[in-house]
Amino acid sequence: MKHKRFIPFLILGITVLLAACSYRLHPTAFIPKDIPSQTAAHRINKINMTTSDDGDIGLLFDKDNFRIAIEQSLKKAGLFKSDEPNGYKLEAHVLRANSPAIALEMTVTMDVRYRLSDPSGRILFTEEIRTEGKASLSEAFTGAQRWYYAMDRVRQTHSNLLIGRLGAVLVQ
Repeated sequence: MKHKRFIPFLILGITVLLAACSYRLHPTAFIPKDIPSQTAAHRINKINMTTSDDGDIGLLFDKDNFRIAIEQSLKKAGLFKSDEPNGYKLEAHVLRANSPAIALEMTVTMDVRYRLSDPSGRILFTEEIRTEGKASLSEAFTGAQRWYYAMDRVRQTHSNLLIGRLGAVLVQ
């Protein structure tokens, strides 16, 4: 009889634990906080996003949210405008995204292959960007918080690298 009064607390604890360990990032989570605006000679007006089935891609984010985040990041940087006549096309293929389920030092990695083409279809840029973010037990006690810190570092680094590399091609 004594154990019956603990069952609601046990159910609540398990629910909170599971909820804290499994959530996808909102598109705004991939947009860097500080993006320098650039004056681009050409802008991207279309982004195609695909994903492979490798790793934890579906667990970390969905491709539509990631596409929206890239669009918004590039828009803030002055490299994207959806109604741009003769705009360039960016193709992004998420190759891998991995995150440990349990770890004292959480390491999240993401590999994305990008291809930029001009309005005639000529490929101007093909590159694979690999980013890694780490968070340790000393930064956050809960695994979910360490995962969020590691993912935050991945997204910041990834978006800034992409903007820098595309900017070198589009801003002339």
